[in-house]
Amino acid sequence: MGRPRLLGVLLCYNDGDLVEDAVRYLREQGHELVGAGPGPVDVLGRCG
Repeated sequence: MGRPRLLGVLLCYNDGDLVEDAVRYLREQGHELVGAGPGPVDVLGRCG
């Protein structure tokens, strides 16, 4: 049996300083991430 896939949702509002650390940690742990925002914000690009 393969590794189970789970979905986690991180909702933030004016928490840019926390989001970057959280995204970096999740990527370091091997999680696949998809980012979405209300405008031209590139959080995942800055953490790569």
